Amino acid sequence: AEWSAVKTHTVSNPPATLSAPEVEIDKFKLTAKLDNLEEGVTKVQFQVVKDNASTVFNSGTATVSSRHASYSCTIDAGSEYKVRCRAYKDSLYSEWSDYSGNVGSMPSVPAGITTLRAIDETSVYLEWSAVATAESYDFEYTTKKEYFDGSDQTTTQSTTETHFTKTGLETGNEYFFRVRATNSDGTSGWSEIKSVAI
Repeated sequence: AEWSAVKTHTVSNPPATLSAPEVEIDKFKLTAKLDNLEEGVTKVQFQVVKDNASTVFNSGTATVSSRHASYSCTIDAGSEYKVRCRAYKDSLYSEWSDYSGNVGSMPSVPAGITTLRAIDETSVYLEWSAVATAESYDFEYTTKKEYFDGSDQTTTQSTTETHFTKTGLETGNEYFFRVRATNSDGTSGWSEIKSVAI
């Protein structure tokens, strides 16, 4: 028989697998980004994983502009996050990249002061709940609750433990205490205030 009419098909290769994205955390905002993407990549899909879980915490797709793509989402305090991505060329997509390294967020607020008692005429023992990502703790105290947040009549001390014996206080006063957690990524809010009379 005679040959049929000719039809031409163009075969496109999917984009190459991307490198792991660069990840930054600023308070409650995570940003993942990639630069110098290959020509023809139109979109990048990002997946965010929290605390090495098997499920995806958040995901989204960014349009590539000037060979750059970035994606941001809101995160929780007191956790670690890692991100992977894949490239799109129209309807074709690459394999997933490796995950970035885990990046920590600032610690969550301590659940509260669990023990607060006078141990003699000038000393108080306090203990509080541990925070998983905390590297140290600040506790603040004063003789009037209204002195917190706006007065120089408070004193703050730091410790790497979850308990402290505060000495050198004045007999007959009531003291108010609160605590917060800190790490290299930031500082949590303050716990609820508790008081003790000496």
